[in-house]
Amino acid sequence: MTDQEVSTNAEAEEETFYGLSCDPDILEKLLLAIIRANTDDKSEESDAIRLNKAMHSLVGKSASKYAVTNDADYKALRYMGELLHRDECNRDMHKIKHYNSPNPPDVPKVRTPHALAFVAAKQFAPHAYDEEDIIRMANRLREKFNGTYYKKSKSRPKINSAMTFKYMAVEHDGAVESVEFQALEKICAVLAKHGVKTKLK
Repeated sequence: MTDQEVSTNAEAEEETFYGLSCDPDILEKLLLAIIRANTDDKSEESDAIRLNKAMHSLVGKSASKYAVTNDADYKALRYMGELLHRDECNRDMHKIKHYNSPNPPDVPKVRTPHALAFVAAKQFAPHAYDEEDIIRMANRLREKFNGTYYKKSKSRPKINSAMTFKYMAVEHDGAVESVEFQALEKICAVLAKHGVKTKLK
């Protein structure tokens, strides 16, 4: 595969990062840490393109489709998916538990995207944000969560629904991520002794 083909593929993938995706594998995370610490700010190539080139040089294949996440709201949206999944589970378990009850208690409510967005905005907004910033962030998260945000832009991900973010939240394994991060820190410490700079996000 030529450099042009690698670049074209990476750019196409950057435009459609939303999907039923997993986090990048540990090799991709390590390469990204090296790339981000050793990239000139004047470089016109994106992290996705440089990662693809590195993967092709080392293992002869492209990086996973969603290895480089460009949306700063990604974690907040996944958190909204987690909250939605939890609400739906609580509702369904309540219905099962009180199926034959003559006077069942009120069914727990499933929060709307609007309500979930405000919870996520307060959780993930920078500390310097004021109330108006929180409101703006919450509105943006709500639109991204239900897909209307992308209808306004020319670059529209193939999948951008609440179901996608809920799936991503359910599939995400925080324990594995923590173990991988600790391993990466150790590898980066060894590389630093040999003069290789890294930058873990």
